[in-house]
Amino acid sequence: PVNVTSEGNYVVTATNTINGCSIQQTVTVSADLTKPELTATADGIITCTNTSVALTATSTTPNVTFNWEGFTDGENPVNVTSEGDYIVTATNTINGCSIQQTVTVSADLTKPELTTTADGIITCTNTSVALTATSTTPNVTFNWEGFTDGENPVNVTSEGEYRVTATNTITGCTKQETIIVSADLTKPELTVTADGMITCSNTSVTLTATSTNPNVIFSWTGFTAGENPVNVTSEGEYMVTATNTITGCIRQETIIVSADLTKPELTATADGIITCTNTSVALTATSTTPNVTFNWEGFTAGENPVNVTSEGEYRVTATNTITGCTKQETIIVTAFCDEKNDDIQNVSNIETRTFFKFEAKAYPNPSKDKATITFSSEKEGSARIEIYTITGVLVNTLFDNKVEANKQYHTTFNEDGDLPSGVYFYVLRLGNDFITNRIILAK
Repeated sequence: PVNVTSEGNYVVTATNTINGCSIQQTVTVSADLTKPELTATADGIITCTNTSVALTATSTTPNVTFNWEGFTDGENPVNVTSEGDYIVTATNTINGCSIQQTVTVSADLTKPELTTTADGIITCTNTSVALTATSTTPNVTFNWEGFTDGENPVNVTSEGEYRVTATNTITGCTKQETIIVSADLTKPELTVTADGMITCSNTSVTLTATSTNPNVIFSWTGFTAGENPVNVTSEGEYMVTATNTITGCIRQETIIVSADLTKPELTATADGIITCTNTSVALTATSTTPNVTFNWEGFTAGENPVNVTSEGEYRVTATNTITGCTKQETIIVTAFCDEKNDDIQNVSNIETRTFFKFEAKAYPNPSKDKATITFSSEKEGSARIEIYTITGVLVNTLFDNKVEANKQYHTTFNEDGDLPSGVYFYVLRLGNDFITNRIILAK
């Protein structure tokens, strides 16, 4: 036989080698080289959610098998998980003709664009911050961790990290971003000072608030907002509020203003009384309070003791040089001079003296324990009877009240019986007038 590789008519001659006779015959060789029809398809593209694509080969030609490169012969459809070109061969099992086709699998794994913003920071006045997620990619939804899905923007009230996920609803691809929300809740630094204390001479104290922080205003309770420093005139607690005008954070401080308005202790004494022989009495002011000066009225400032030569009231002022506080005391200097009989024991039993239309008398005088003092006035007014020692020290006040005109009043000297023996003086005061007399206690 002979082999031919193309279609056509082929003539063969048969010859009898004995008689030389021959005959011819024509053989027609036909051909079937038609490639099978082939269609290859992919059911989608590779995305973040669609991670596998099915590739399918089909043919309208019967008796066709399919082979995908890289897969088992005859496997169809096949699943691929990455983008690229995939080749399939269709073979006609009758004529052996085959055809190839390439399917390109594409992928969209691009993360969506994502931008996050906060509209401020947490402060004492701005207690909530809005967080907003945006994207230039279409078909994107946002989910903030800890919030309802799809809620955007969201409001937060504390500092920290907040995470949002942007999802492309077509490809399922996502992108996450974290935004940090900061807070400034720091109270402003605050220092308060007073420039002194309230005293009798320093009647006003200046209170000043300061801060090392910028943008701080001060408000003192009870004063106009923003007034600083402020002046106060009484002791007590004073509160100031410092406010940071940027963050609204505040700090309060209290300062205690003290006062020293205590009058100095003052004692005034006389070393005797005016008599015919003792014509001068020394008046001395003393104090247990430190830093005290004394001024006797009618004498040089600071002179102490002072000498007086006539009976009457003498006033001394004690001044604390630190606080300026003062106290006054009055001491009564009495005089008694009987040139005929200066013996104090020979005083008549009843002493009576009339002066400016009012009188007082004491009896018995001398007395062994008690004595009655009677007094009256031709005019009404405020009357007071005081008992003094011979040195001018006030012992007590026996009477202090209003009196009617021409009415007699009584009071008792040494009613408790606790005074020691000695010479005492009683002074009756009526308005600006007074009379002085002595009474002797001889137990």
